[in-house]
Amino acid sequence: MKWLIVFLLAIVPLPFGSARAEWQWFWIIYISAAGLWLVLATRKIKNPLGIEAAGTYSGGLLCFVLFVIWCFFQATDVTGTGALSIEPLQSIKVAALFLAHGLFFVICYTYGRQQPGQLKTLLKIFSFIVVVYSLYGFFSFVLDGTHVLWYPKTAYKIALTSSFINPNNFAAYCGLGLITSTSLTLSWLGRNRSQPAWQVSDTTLLIKSFIREGWFYIASALFCMTALLMTGSRAGVLSVMAGLLVLFFLWIKSKKGFSSSAFAWVFGMIGILIILWWFSGTYFNERLEKEIFSDQRFDVYPAILHAIWERPITGYGIGSFETAFRMVRPSEVTLFFDRAHSDYLELAMTAGLPASAVFLFSLFLLVFNPLVRSHNARVTGFKYMAVGVLTQLSLHAVVDFPFQIPAISLSAVFLLALCLAAIAANEAKTRSDIQLDAPQAVR
Repeated sequence: MKWLIVFLLAIVPLPFGSARAEWQWFWIIYISAAGLWLVLATRKIKNPLGIEAAGTYSGGLLCFVLFVIWCFFQATDVTGTGALSIEPLQSIKVAALFLAHGLFFVICYTYGRQQPGQLKTLLKIFSFIVVVYSLYGFFSFVLDGTHVLWYPKTAYKIALTSSFINPNNFAAYCGLGLITSTSLTLSWLGRNRSQPAWQVSDTTLLIKSFIREGWFYIASALFCMTALLMTGSRAGVLSVMAGLLVLFFLWIKSKKGFSSSAFAWVFGMIGILIILWWFSGTYFNERLEKEIFSDQRFDVYPAILHAIWERPITGYGIGSFETAFRMVRPSEVTLFFDRAHSDYLELAMTAGLPASAVFLFSLFLLVFNPLVRSHNARVTGFKYMAVGVLTQLSLHAVVDFPFQIPAISLSAVFLLALCLAAIAANEAKTRSDIQLDAPQAVR
């Protein structure tokens, strides 16, 4: 099961998963096959999700299933007067893709719940995958910059996009790797803070620990940060910075009596990030200096709000934004918009306000509620990493569409599922008074 998850994470940033979800059925079929594998692998295990999952996640899963049912219902002609969706086939595809994301969450959560010792390995593999795509993007940008793999670039030729078409999307994906690598780095620092290596007179243990694992975490964070700045994505960079600030704040706040040398390491890392910003963020700074409200998406948002007002209950059909927007497109908008450039507005426009509320409430019950309720000190690192990821993507989704890119959405589902699985595994061990040999990745 581990390698099925890793294979998906490795291929999803390729062009058929890093742009719009053209290969919806591939991801749906692959995840369905992995789900069947999981069922067969755990058929002899009683309650593979863990006894706490029934109470913790039942409400959220119910709301999520109701939302998916509504999306399928939009594409169905029940009354004989036509479907609610103006693009029924596209609504079916997107609804099935939502369902696949839910199944992938269950797969990752179940595996992490059953194999908590593999969480560190999986997080390191994910960081490595993001670094590989970042390095490819860097060398491609420096040596050529006109192609995405073997496809000629038609836009964003002066921005680093790696295997992605849009630099904003790569920035969001790179940000997930940066937050993961930073969490691993902070965990490494935390594990070594009580050792003599923190004393100026004795650094041997710290150097050995750095050679063994610390270098990888720090190098991964630096590679991801450099690639992120070279995308030039305003929303991408700022949302990732917000996620990192939340992560640093929560981590420092939790370390009562933390040594001054540890603080020196943290602020030293921040200083390195600032230096990288200075040398590799030229394109980003140029874009940031432009008048932000000259962006035509701000001409589009009022039209979308008007469209929502026209059909607030039923929506136009999930996945039907491109067609629906033509009905309300302002004459001053000259660019092509097949996305609302705001996941929240597009969800409300296509699914309807009630269904959107149900979906967001399902996310609250599935993710936010368990994170808030968790007070286990051994897994605060997992909790903080999840909060950092949520901060980054929820802010980015205000002015862009990261959740509609499979490379981003499936990676986020993977990270959040692993964090929640780690929390659940540790809490279960605490309840049974058994000391868990917890993964040290982001503790």
